[in-house]
Amino acid sequence: MRMLRALAGVAFVACTSACAAIWGFQDLPTEQEQDASSTFDDATTPDAGEHDGRAPADSTIGRVDSPADAPPGADGSLRDAPDDRDAASAFDACSACSGACCGGQCVDFMTDPTNCGACNRACAPSESCVGGACQCPGGQSMCPGPQAGATVCIDTQNDRANCGGCGEACPTGATCVNGACACPKNADGGVEPVCGTGAAAACVDTTTDHNNCGGCGNACNAADTCVGGRCTACANIASGMMCGTPPTCVDTKTDQNNCGGCARPCPSSQVCNGGQCVCQSGTQCGTGASAICPDLTSDSNHCGSCTTACAGGMTCQSSMCKCPNGTHNCGGTCVPDNSTSLLSCGLTCSRCTAPANGTVACEGTPPVCVQACSNPQFPTACNGACVNTMAGDNANCGGCGVRCTGTNLCLAFSCQGGHCVGTPDVTCTAPPDLCHATPGTCNPATGTCSYAPVSCTSPPDLCHTSAGTCSTANGMCSYPPVACSTPPDICHTTPGTCSTANGMCSYPPVACNTPPDICHTTPGTCSTANGMCSYPSVACNTPPDLCHTAPGTCSTANGICSYPPVACSTPPDICHTAPGTCSTVNGMCSYPSVACNTPPDLCHTAPGTCSTANGMCSYPSVACNTPPDTCHTAAGTCSTANGMCSYPNATDGTICTTPDGGTGACTGGVCM
Repeated sequence: MRMLRALAGVAFVACTSACAAIWGFQDLPTEQEQDASSTFDDATTPDAGEHDGRAPADSTIGRVDSPADAPPGADGSLRDAPDDRDAASAFDACSACSGACCGGQCVDFMTDPTNCGACNRACAPSESCVGGACQCPGGQSMCPGPQAGATVCIDTQNDRANCGGCGEACPTGATCVNGACACPKNADGGVEPVCGTGAAAACVDTTTDHNNCGGCGNACNAADTCVGGRCTACANIASGMMCGTPPTCVDTKTDQNNCGGCARPCPSSQVCNGGQCVCQSGTQCGTGASAICPDLTSDSNHCGSCTTACAGGMTCQSSMCKCPNGTHNCGGTCVPDNSTSLLSCGLTCSRCTAPANGTVACEGTPPVCVQACSNPQFPTACNGACVNTMAGDNANCGGCGVRCTGTNLCLAFSCQGGHCVGTPDVTCTAPPDLCHATPGTCNPATGTCSYAPVSCTSPPDLCHTSAGTCSTANGMCSYPPVACSTPPDICHTTPGTCSTANGMCSYPPVACNTPPDICHTTPGTCSTANGMCSYPSVACNTPPDLCHTAPGTCSTANGICSYPPVACSTPPDICHTAPGTCSTVNGMCSYPSVACNTPPDLCHTAPGTCSTANGMCSYPSVACNTPPDTCHTAAGTCSTANGMCSYPNATDGTICTTPDGGTGACTGGVCM
């Protein structure tokens, strides 16, 4: 046998020289040259924007190794490599990856949002990786977010803060419809005008707005409110109330800031109708101050329901999350129809696999998977695999299907002696453990078998990572779970939960359930700036009657609200005094009149009359109109000493009645 091996070696050396002119090959690279040429170099990884879905021959994109039973190319055949058989062999360190390799993990530069176009090039949370570039979902724009320096994807067709473009905010009360701000209709069916400018601009219902009654800037006085575009006295409105400090008359059926009662404001997206905050268009999502009115048919953050947000590049179309035109849905992610990614090639979501010892690329219009035998060590396509018919392949020696028998092995395109064939052949079916696969590979020179390790690269779902570990006890692969340990901000806690639908982690929010005292309610709101919880105060907005005002003050001792009384301190004129008295019937104040009860002397009587010009009292004089007899005349004169009246004598000769009942004449005031 040693003699046969020696003769075979001499024959091979001779043939490699003499047959070069016939078969066009040169000496194969040495083992050292192969090792050098197979070193993986991260520097060969293409940068984002520089690749078209395929990679150069020395990168891990577009050339992958696969099992010998991999499917052929799109045309049903494999492409042979050129006859330049002395080209250097290029083996990837991550040869098992159907795409790129980052940090020992298989990734797809075309769709991976954490390695988009290159290793560790992460997209923003709201972006998707499309064709190796971070992009917002179809129809959305990248705009500044609520956090300083952060950007988010915004649908400028329906976002109030970015309507039609980034930073183009709608006035208060307006909605964003097809990229344009639109005010709602007022109670009379007309479109509300915009009153005010800049940050103070707002859609105003001039039929009900106290400060813009009938038109912008037409303010009603404190005791009136606006009804049908006219200032109307509060006492004449069944739903009128005096609210605020100083008290102002509002119609609690329509007032935006006092809806159904004092200090009960409606969110900017709602209107006050019949004392209730309601959506004028769209559907109400959320409660209280956080309530909004999105269009569930087109809002990508509230698609079909208040809690459904479109992800993976999808947009809301007719209440359903769908991929935009020109893309298709692959496992919850929108992929371009012209994708050249090996993990999702062309119009399908199929993975391109390479033949054994060969390469694969996604190319053409539309793109399809195309396999090729581009490795010069395995240049020939045989039965769905790339083989070397020159040497080493005893099943394809000198041509496809030509099998070496007996103790022969394939050397220089012909069957010669070897240790792997004979009677019987070495079958290599006894791996050392369950974590090595059969059949193994026989070394023709020694007849010994080597076995490939079981490939643990197919995790059960997106929530487990590749590069699993094989158990020698049962040959099963176990995979490490995705580590959900990086919450988006300080207001979310770890560990998070991985979704098997898309491999994304969700994190539980910080529980703000411990208010500082009985005058604050739950749930609170967590601040992403410091992770602290703030809690809404107890709303003291329901005074016991119209003679008390809101807001009241909550007692931390018992949680009870106390309300300040209406201050009746503004009498209508100088002839009324404060404090007045509030009526619980209508909340109006009445004031006591100035008491004019002190005449200047005995010749004037009380009560007097107060002058609104100066607040002074005037008193009526004592009437001296009743003389004691017919011999005295009116008017008399009052004495300030005793308040008695004295009367002048009648003209002498005036007929009078004497004390004895007879008829006489007045003389010196005496009837004679």
